[in-house]
Amino acid sequence: MSDKQEVSVLDIIQHIENSTANLKSDENNNTIIDTQTEYYLSLDRNGFADEKEESRFIRAVERLVRASPEYRDWVSFVKHTLNYDYCFFTHETDEETDDIEIHHHPLTLYDIVRCVILKRVFDGKSFNSFDVAKEVIQLHYQLKVGFIPLLKSLHKKFHNGYLKIPIELVKGNWKYIVENYPLPPEVEDKLREYTSITLENYQNQIRWKKDSYPGLQNVDVKVVDSNDG
Repeated sequence: MSDKQEVSVLDIIQHIENSTANLKSDENNNTIIDTQTEYYLSLDRNGFADEKEESRFIRAVERLVRASPEYRDWVSFVKHTLNYDYCFFTHETDEETDDIEIHHHPLTLYDIVRCVILKRVFDGKSFNSFDVAKEVIQLHYQLKVGFIPLLKSLHKKFHNGYLKIPIELVKGNWKYIVENYPLPPEVEDKLREYTSITLENYQNQIRWKKDSYPGLQNVDVKVVDSNDG
């Protein structure tokens, strides 16, 4: 019985050795190569086969960023050190509601990831999801992304198309990416729309108060300079 088991294990080992005999590693380029078929698998890429593959990659990078301790630390810093722990529309605090979220604006996190990838493609630089996620995190730590604290319910209203955000309320140097990274045409269109929404042209639409939001209250007191940070 034991002899049969020993032979079985040896057969398995031999099979593994035979199946991996053609595999080589190009350590300089982080690539695995099958010398028999000439197929290879590279850690880095230069682009995407189609838009669907690109979108999956961007979503994966978004998850990497949001799940990272560095991103969680950034959110905590924004709320508790920069004291942006209140909704810029209703002035309700995180302590009151435990419901304040950081919304990226006028570029979403998806847009930011996409712009970082486009710049690498245009510059002829290969990349992987970790490279892109690191650069996106660095932009956050340099306050070169736009953001605004919102109640969770208002955050949902925005993404459902029922909330306009005056650009003056946005914190962070959101113009940096606009001026230094390539933008897809649809993102440029969105930027023109979002940056045209100002406190001046929004005043007539203000109906919300702190106790009956949605709306803006005392915007002259809490107006945030979009070039700060």
